[in-house]
Amino acid sequence: VLFALARMEEITPDALWKSFATDLAGFMTGSMASPEGAFHSAFDADSEGEEGKYYVWTAGEIDDLLGPQTGAVFR
Repeated sequence: VLFALARMEEITPDALWKSFATDLAGFMTGSMASPEGAFHSAFDADSEGEEGKYYVWTAGEIDDLLGPQTGAVFR
């Protein structure tokens, strides 16, 4: 993805692509880099002692955020 963003920045005049590439590179080197110099492939989904708790939304939370009609698309 980083390569594609950098390439888009090369071939289009839109500075947004450079911003996306810079942000992704910062995320990769800041959050995904291991102390040994490699990169992690994912975050651990455990939070508050429960697998995926932070990443899982209830139907009510989705409806509250998006409204019931749009929320139905994601249920």
